[in-house]
Amino acid sequence: MKRGAVLLVEDCPKDQQMVQDVLHAQGYTVTTISDPERAFSTVEDWAKQYNFVIIQEAMRGRRGMELVHAARLSHKDLPMLVVTRDGDWNGYAQALSEGVVDYFPSPVDHKKLVKAVEGALGQVV
Repeated sequence: MKRGAVLLVEDCPKDQQMVQDVLHAQGYTVTTISDPERAFSTVEDWAKQYNFVIIQEAMRGRRGMELVHAARLSHKDLPMLVVTRDGDWNGYAQALSEGVVDYFPSPVDHKKLVKAVEGALGQVV
């Protein structure tokens, strides 16, 4: 049963694999982008391809909140979640002001991740 398409913008292979495994087990299709510049170049098409987006806050050369802001310019209602690896909760208020679903510390709690995705997509069972 396919439940939706998720985009994961994450530059750490270990974290990418963990999120993919957790969401695949729940029936989601997960596409990953590890290069933040590539993510920026595809942001216009996100709403056509994905139901939910997960963005790592700290990536090589870019902040995830820059990507959230860029996505919000063209996709006001696309559910997004931000993950912080460095424990910096200063971005929490900014993330909420950009309309993200939630702001999680890394490593992500599997149950909370699934609950956030399901809740945003109206699929809580």
